[in-house]
Amino acid sequence: MLPEERAALITFYDMLDVKRVLKKDHVFSKKKISVYPYYPLLGIALYGKDKPCIEIPKPIDFNISPYILEHICNNKEQQNNIDVKMKNKHCEIKWPDQDCQDPVLQLIFPPTLSTHLRSVAKIVLKWKEEVYNEFSLLIEKFRVLEYKMDQSVWETIREHVSSSTYEGVLIKPDCGREKVFLVGLSNDVTRIDPAFRQLVEEYNKQVERKKQTKTETLSMSPALYQNMCNIGLKKKILDQVPELKMDYDVPRKEIRLSGLRDEVLTAKCEILNIKQQKKTKSIQMNPHLVQFLMSTDNEEISSKLFVHHNINAVLEIEDNTVQLTTYLKKDLTEAEEQMNKELICREVLVGEKSILKSPEWGSLQSHLLESCNAEKMTVLILESHSGSENNVAIAGLSSNVDKCYQKVNDFLDTLMEKNIKVKSLLVMQFLKEVKKQMLEELKNNNLSVVIHNKNIHLRGPRRYAAEAHSRISDVLSSLCFDTLTIDKAGAKNFCLENEDMYVTKAQNIYGCLIHLQKEEEEDELEDMEHSQHQVNLPH
Repeated sequence: MLPEERAALITFYDMLDVKRVLKKDHVFSKKKISVYPYYPLLGIALYGKDKPCIEIPKPIDFNISPYILEHICNNKEQQNNIDVKMKNKHCEIKWPDQDCQDPVLQLIFPPTLSTHLRSVAKIVLKWKEEVYNEFSLLIEKFRVLEYKMDQSVWETIREHVSSSTYEGVLIKPDCGREKVFLVGLSNDVTRIDPAFRQLVEEYNKQVERKKQTKTETLSMSPALYQNMCNIGLKKKILDQVPELKMDYDVPRKEIRLSGLRDEVLTAKCEILNIKQQKKTKSIQMNPHLVQFLMSTDNEEISSKLFVHHNINAVLEIEDNTVQLTTYLKKDLTEAEEQMNKELICREVLVGEKSILKSPEWGSLQSHLLESCNAEKMTVLILESHSGSENNVAIAGLSSNVDKCYQKVNDFLDTLMEKNIKVKSLLVMQFLKEVKKQMLEELKNNNLSVVIHNKNIHLRGPRRYAAEAHSRISDVLSSLCFDTLTIDKAGAKNFCLENEDMYVTKAQNIYGCLIHLQKEEEEDELEDMEHSQHQVNLPH
């Protein structure tokens, strides 16, 4: 028997019997049997023109997961490896389209083998079983896992799964079924499954939480909310319900709680208990200090006054009333003491009301406010009127109030005016040109120096005005001034024509100024009692 060829060898002792058998047609169990001469020396049967009829195996249909199919087709290297392995088993694969919902691929006996009868006869006997088993083993190396997933979750995680962590696998969403599939070689799928499952479950939980989340609000002043945060009560609530979202709406003066129903109820109970524990006290203060506090940020000033000194209290203004809010009586007492220490108001009596309208006062006020309030509001300078009295009030933090008070007091309490009359416009010209730097230095001390005709007007703090008067007077007394009158005919025109030369030469060589008087300046001499020096030239 030759089972691999589905044939049998029959030996005859008489050649005539062989010829007789070859001439006849043979049927066994209603099935035609082909008979051919076999030559032992060749080890084969010679078919001649009547080749045996060998039944070629029909294609094998193989159901395959659409996700495994897509993964294999997307990876050409894997697909080629499978094709090669099946080709070694005398099989060709007809891959279906990836768009099929229930794909079926076919395992086909190669048409090229049908011409090799002896080979075919050996192969077809077990081809179907061997091919099916081999392909099944190849497909069993792949694995598909499915996860329940909301469509919105996929939009969130699609960027995560594009990273190198998920290289080598296919992640296929099916939004209609609210599922996502993880496809790949079993080892890769097993390795990636824990992280991917956690990712999907985490975002599924967030989506589900979002659907069940409710938002409620509770009214609370900014001061109370800030104080609650400072002493750790907000942290205490969030420790109990860590997934609760708590924030504060400043314009509405409300706490907004967002979370699951039980989380919101837990937080509301805690906040209501906190509100019942609060301690509030109205503080009577100077109206100017109240005005200062109204112009500041309550949170910043509370931090400056209390938090930096480990006092858990908050200051706020309501209806022109200063209120302290805290949860401990000790903090309330310490906060009030700190306010009385750090917040002060000092007033300066103004003797002459017109001083407050002077440009010097405006300049000083602007300078003080800009320097003291460069970063935060620390001082306020106000003009107040009580009956016939005029005052300047300085309110704010004690350190800057004291600085401003000293300068304001110096300015308002000792303001004076002095006027210096000079002999000639030439002297005034000398001061403007030669002593220009000195005049500029005098102006730096909040002193007004105004030069008009032959008058120097000084206005400012007494000390600076007196000092300026002394310095200018010293300069004037050190100057030598003289008037030369020439009555020679034509001398005046001659001097005027050469004025530039005389003036420049006198200034460069002798360090003095010469001024040739014009006709329109005749009043210059009228101010003098008599000529200082007169020259009569011969005719």
